[in-house]
Order: sequence, then C-alpha cells, then structure tokens
Amino acid sequence: MSWLVSIIIPVYNVEPYLEECILSLLNQTYANTELLFINDASTDKSLGILEQYHLIDNRISIINLKENKGPGYARNIGIENAHGEYILFVDSDDYIDINIVSNLTNCLKLKRMDILIFNGVSFEEKDHKQAEHKYFNLQEGYFKDGKIKPDYRILLADCHSPCLKAYHSSLFKDPNIRFPPSIYGEDVEFWIRCLLQVKRISYVDFIGYHRRYRKGSIMTSGSLKNIRDRMCNLDKLLEICQEDIVLYNYIVSIYIPSVIKKAFDSNNEIFISQMREILKELETKYN
Repeated sequence: MSWLVSIIIPVYNVEPYLEECILSLLNQTYANTELLFINDASTDKSLGILEQYHLIDNRISIINLKENKGPGYARNIGIENAHGEYILFVDSDDYIDINIVSNLTNCLKLKRMDILIFNGVSFEEKDHKQAEHKYFNLQEGYFKDGKIKPDYRILLADCHSPCLKAYHSSLFKDPNIRFPPSIYGEDVEFWIRCLLQVKRISYVDFIGYHRRYRKGSIMTSGSLKNIRDRMCNLDKLLEICQEDIVLYNYIVSIYIPSVIKKAFDSNNEIFISQMREILKELETKYN
C-alpha cells in the first residue's frame, strides 16, 4: 500500500533557500507525493524557481496568491487543495531528509495515528552550524496506545510548530482545525485545536527536519507586528482551552510569560502599556 502524501509549503521571498527545499522534497525515497507550493505574492524570483521545477516534475503544484496573506492563510489554502491520505507542512527556507516520508509512512502502517510527530534540528544560516539539541523535547516512552501519558502533556503542548508532523487528512474535516490567517503565532492556536480534537497521537524518535535560523524570518523576527499579534491572541487561546486544564495551564504558565517577555524586551512603551492592559483584562475575565 502506497498512500499519497501531500506536502504543503508556503513560499514568500525565499529565493536563496528555495531550491534546497525543493530538492529535498523531490528526492524523497518515497515517490507518491504531491507538493503544494503556495506562493504568497513573492516579489523576488521565488515564483520563477517554482515554475522551472514544475516543468521538470509534475508532482509540483503552484498556487499563486495575489496578495501577501501570511503562512497561516497559505497553509489553509494548501489544506483545501490537498488530496493525500497524510499531510505534512514544510517551511520553504528549511529542508528535510530524503527518507523522512518513507520512514513516517512505514511507522504509520504499523500504528495508525491521526498525528505522528518526529524530530528535527536547527542550524544557523551563516555557517550551517547545527544546534546541539533536538527541536522537540519528546521521547517515544512518553506515549502509549495512541495517547501521551498525563505527566508529559504539557511538553506536548509546547510542540506547536506545524512542521515535524504527519497529519491524517481526516483531521481537517473539522473546519476548526485551521490556522488563524494573517497573524503571527498562528501555529499555537492551530496546535491547541489539534490537541483538543486528536484521537490518536504518537512520536517516533528520529531526526528528519532541518530548520534554518535566519535574520528577518517570521520565526525569528521580533517585529512589533509579531508581538502585537501574539498579545491580541491570548484571549482566544485561553477561551478555547477552558475545558482542558493542562492546555490552559500551558498557556498561562509558559506561553503568556513568553509573550510578556517579548513585549517588554521590545522597549516599546505603547506595547508595554497595552500588555499591562491585556493582562488586567485577562485576569478579570479568567480570574
């Protein structure tokens, strides 16, 4: 049995890195894939690179957005156009090992999961120096029979990158399992919604994803919009976590302090004042 696997890649102005990403996808030892590149109104030569590779390999599909909408919106477009049994997300300035899809599908044939998590490492753009630690702080022993053991649920909540996971397509039949569009930090709300709905989830301990740290990327950006969006989304996160004490505690004890730090580190008096007001409102609303 060879499932079709859909890989969704948002693309925005990543000309220097895009070819490395594309080749890592095309050279997979597992061939039955569709590659959905969502060109988010790039202004550099990213679209031209995609078009060249589309001529070489018809597994590549390109969806062009007329306006820049952000990675959450782009991923949602990819979800709506995906045909695979399983879906993966890859960022267009990263790359994956050539055997990752094969390894994941082999694992999934043995134990059918709605979400199967794997691991990765980060590397610096300048010298490709690799970080010493794995991206996710998980172990296979934390999971049993498609569930994570209670003591480790808060660790799972912190694994909110949409990448480094294979999602069964049936998960997206729920229209709530989508990325909030046009905001930074969209991955946190998406992951919380996944955890509230997923029936079977597990982790396989191999490294197959290589995440690039680069100045100016959305992931590493300390931009004011990044901070503002995360601040404004705190109420929504607390609201959807009301029925799950572990996820609620994760937002309160880990995620909110990280957003507070970003706000204060910005040295922006308006943001710091807004952060204080938001915290007062949250404290009043959620006691």
